[in-house]
Amino acid sequence: MTKVTQTQAVIEAMKQKGGYATLKELYVDVRQVEGVEWKTKTPDATIRRIVQNQKYFFKIRAGLWGLNEMKDSLPLEVIENNESNK
Repeated sequence: MTKVTQTQAVIEAMKQKGGYATLKELYVDVRQVEGVEWKTKTPDATIRRIVQNQKYFFKIRAGLWGLNEMKDSLPLEVIENNESNK
């Protein structure tokens, strides 16, 4: 089995959700990714830290994050909602 980093697990979980996801969804889905180890006592805090990495993710609104690599293919209603919150 290939070892997966925690960041890769968050990216994979978000891709499975169409390129964006709520933190609540990520808290559940990331743990389903095979090959990743969550040895921390606070995996939810780790996920919150990971999604703040602007190299991979962008904030759509509070609690909702998107993948930079899929930004151009997100549903229009997600993008419009993001732009109205600026």
